[in-house]
Amino acid sequence: MYRKKDDLPLLINSLSIGEKRHFHNFFKRDQGLNGEALFLQLYSMQETGKSQIPKSFADSSERALVSAKRLLYANILKSLRSLHDNSSVDITLQNMLVDIELLFGHNLPDQASLILNKAYNLAADFEKFGHLLQILEWEKRLNITLDEVSRPTSEIIEEERKVLGQYTQLKGLEGLYCEVMLLKRKHGYIKGDLKEQLTAQILFSDQLPAENSCLSAKALYYRNSVLSVFYWMAIEPLKAFEHSKKLMLGKDHSILPDDYLLGLLQHITSAICLGLFDETVYGIRAAETYFNDHDLRQSAKLKSLLFVYRSTYEIKAYIFKGQERKLRKAIYWVEKELVLHENILPADHLQIVKGNLMNAHMALGSSKQADRLWNSLMQLSPKIVRKDILSDLYMFRVFDLMQSGSYEDLISASFKAIRFYEKEDHGGTQYVLERAIMVLLRRKVAIGSKVFTITIIQEIKRMIHDFIIANTGSIRFQEHYSRYVIWCDAIIHSEPFYKAAERWYSGFFTRLPRAF
Repeated sequence: MYRKKDDLPLLINSLSIGEKRHFHNFFKRDQGLNGEALFLQLYSMQETGKSQIPKSFADSSERALVSAKRLLYANILKSLRSLHDNSSVDITLQNMLVDIELLFGHNLPDQASLILNKAYNLAADFEKFGHLLQILEWEKRLNITLDEVSRPTSEIIEEERKVLGQYTQLKGLEGLYCEVMLLKRKHGYIKGDLKEQLTAQILFSDQLPAENSCLSAKALYYRNSVLSVFYWMAIEPLKAFEHSKKLMLGKDHSILPDDYLLGLLQHITSAICLGLFDETVYGIRAAETYFNDHDLRQSAKLKSLLFVYRSTYEIKAYIFKGQERKLRKAIYWVEKELVLHENILPADHLQIVKGNLMNAHMALGSSKQADRLWNSLMQLSPKIVRKDILSDLYMFRVFDLMQSGSYEDLISASFKAIRFYEKEDHGGTQYVLERAIMVLLRRKVAIGSKVFTITIIQEIKRMIHDFIIANTGSIRFQEHYSRYVIWCDAIIHSEPFYKAAERWYSGFFTRLPRAF
């Protein structure tokens, strides 16, 4: 695989002011009596954005220019290595291994052994199993030339087996974690036959050890990550929260920064599923702080993901608490930031953001903005819309029509919804509540009496409430369906959603401690 034409200018443009200064100082020796080295002239040209080739290359072949570019690229990396030789554990360990090999090559095994001991302790503390295996291999080689061996070779080999077991288990869990994250993006919530299928696939996977069988802190972290995501999908919020809470207690220095950030985001998800809205907002701030402190801005993927989580869960928290002013500010921020992120967000993430904006505008009574977002989502091909989002769009339309009093359109909307639920739910277990609501509307809405309509809405509210209790027990809250309970109240009392939510939350909050 060859480098691309613009790799060199991209590398130069990525350098900070300090890194550029270090590069100039690092290669001062190459500025001899005959002027700058060709690769330095090329660097100056690239840095200033000049397109004209330096005169020094005028009489040189194209091959000389290519060689100068390769040398410049290599020297920039050499300069960065010297500047950042201790900027991460991986770089430090790799440099230590180089030092060990150099000292061993100079027949100085005692000095190499001192560095090896430091490298061993560092790799063990951060659970860098790949580096540990290399260090143990060097320990065996050094023992051949040392007057006093560190320990018997049999002990080193036994530790190699142990580390290899830890490494293998960790890689299996990392693979399972990737698998469950893909399933989350594809399905969202799971119920019925799909839940049974994925329970067998994830919970009974050979790659998922028991808690007391985890061989390292990293393995335990990824086990909790897998289970927290799965139980969120399975709508078992207490179990999801139990595992995501443990992610906050782990040693973050031994976990990849992006995976630790994902753990923080998963805890945010678990918190809101229990109605812990203040902890949700606190978790968002903690994730933003971690993101900035660990300089993760260079990852466009993580930056966009953090935007998705903030725009989704901050809005949800304010919707359920009925905080009108904070909700308006959140909507303004999301819509402003969405302009920057819209073209780079994955399709499912963009759908989530727009779906939550739709709910936010509905909560404030901004029906035109909500309708615009609903239409934009429904116009997408069903093949690219996540099934749980599409299901909610049908429910949203029906409730929107009930609130606006458009009874003549309700029958048609309920028919369309039933067709969707029957088509997508072959086993008849995925959309039980949704279908029951639509069947009820199809039977009774035709009368159109206001009193009778309120009676229907009260019956729908009871159905949703009973479903939530049956699935969550003492928690009495479900992130998706509780919104429709509040919406029923708003319709019954002819008031904005946020007013009904404010009243609902005051009652919910007083019950919250007993749920735990």
